[in-house]
Amino acid sequence: GFREEKELAERYLEMAKVREQKLAQEQGDLLQNFAEAAASGDPTAIKRTRDACKKGGVPTKEIARLFALHSKKDTVVAAPRPPAASPAEAVPVPAAEPV
Repeated sequence: GFREEKELAERYLEMAKVREQKLAQEQGDLLQNFAEAAASGDPTAIKRTRDACKKGGVPTKEIARLFALHSKKDTVVAAPRPPAASPAEAVPVPAAEPV
């Protein structure tokens, strides 16, 4: 009767809790590896561990947050600057008039 259903429900609930704890531990390990890679500044390691986090179901927001916290500022690729004008292309600056 109801007692068997209650026991079955409790068993399923316990199994779900164990699965959730295991997933949290696995994702925590993945995020730890990613944080270490971000701190190292090695682009290959960052990409590899980021991809592992994504495959492991870690939310993208959490990956981005950890990258922002642990990355070195010089690992972020800046947009390329436009080339400087050559002297022939430089705009002449008018000379100041004598007073």
